[in-house]
Amino acid sequence: MDLESVCKDLIVTLCDMTKNDDAPVADVTLKVGKSWAFSDFETCECFNKEKWNSPVSNADLTIVHDDSLNELYRVEKISGFEDL
Repeated sequence: MDLESVCKDLIVTLCDMTKNDDAPVADVTLKVGKSWAFSDFETCECFNKEKWNSPVSNADLTIVHDDSLNELYRVEKISGFEDL
């Protein structure tokens, strides 16, 4: 699977996970497994490109590496903007 396809799939997943949330998504923590073949820089650049014109367009991406993860990736945490 190429990185663009992975990022598009991630955007769809995030949109599905947050469709009923009131606050816009601020941060996404993505846990990647040992078979993740992309650099953090490449991943963030692709994510930033693919997120535009989507409900998660304001989201920042944090990548955590976990060699014990059997999946390619897993959404670990989603945080929304909060009023102070």
